[in-house]
Amino acid sequence: MSSGLAAEQEFCVKKLKAVTGLYDASLGRISNERSGVAIQERKEQGDVVNYEYIDNLNRSIRHADG
Repeated sequence: MSSGLAAEQEFCVKKLKAVTGLYDASLGRISNERSGVAIQERKEQGDVVNYEYIDNLNRSIRHADG
């Protein structure tokens, strides 16, 4: 793979993480955060950002059950 494609792939991954709010700490991967507090805050940030997906899933399940 060319270096240009590798750079583009890395750029796209970073943009997807920013859009979804799921950073490495939210996914259980090691990232730049070193302290336990910083890691916990990043995980909570991902939970808050993506709350609407889980909420809508729960609403859909309740709606389907009638």
